[in-house]
Amino acid sequence: MINLKWLDIYGNLNSLSVEIGNLIQLERLSIRQNQLTSLPVEIGNLTNLETMNLSNNQISSLPAEIWKLTNLQNVDLSCNELSSIPEGIGNLTQLTILNLAENQLHSLPSEIGKLANLFTLNLSSNRLSNLPPETGKLKDLRRLYLSKNHLTIIPSEIKNLYSLEELDLSHNQLSLLPAKMGNMNWLWHLNLSNNQLKRLFPEIGNMEQLSTLDLSNNQLSRLPTKIENLTNLEELNLSNNPLSDSEKERIIDLLPDCDITF
Repeated sequence: MINLKWLDIYGNLNSLSVEIGNLIQLERLSIRQNQLTSLPVEIGNLTNLETMNLSNNQISSLPAEIWKLTNLQNVDLSCNELSSIPEGIGNLTQLTILNLAENQLHSLPSEIGKLANLFTLNLSSNRLSNLPPETGKLKDLRRLYLSKNHLTIIPSEIKNLYSLEELDLSHNQLSLLPAKMGNMNWLWHLNLSNNQLKRLFPEIGNMEQLSTLDLSNNQLSRLPTKIENLTNLEELNLSNNPLSDSEKERIIDLLPDCDITF
């Protein structure tokens, strides 16, 4: 067992033995869909671990020793009861995928900005009301999921996420977006549905790679003329917005090749 490299435990486990720390050759650990509420500190011995899936448990806190696992590349902690993420997350600089969806997170530590190799960050279905400005340091980030939080504002530093391709901000409380989001010109999927947006920044016209844009269930009565620059846009959802008939006609004229839903 000591040379085991892959361990998958699925079922009704409600505690993890301290002997897990003896599996020092382990590279992949999956203990998903169990009833764990905590982890033993001995998990910090698994320094060869690259993938860790602890999703669908009842974990409310993480031992400090977990931040010693600096070879981790893929971490799934979704569907737990975490209310905070300690500063030690910044030690996991090899992470490319981090899934923290469906927890009870109210905030993120600024150290999240140290995860320079992160490609995918899923924070959907939490209780976040804001993001640290350091989020803008994640220069290699491709996918950022923030749906179903309590966000009222997005830091302007998000403009620095030049590599971002997918951004989901749906089901929040956003009434305004930073104009500098227009710098994110590699974005191809943007979901802003179910917010409180009354206007859209003109710089959205700079997002020339956009393929799908969801603005449904907002308070938009007009779109900026520069939206006509989105020549790659294939799908635009504007349903449940207070758009007049004349504005709808105007939008159709601006985007004649786009499939628009009103």
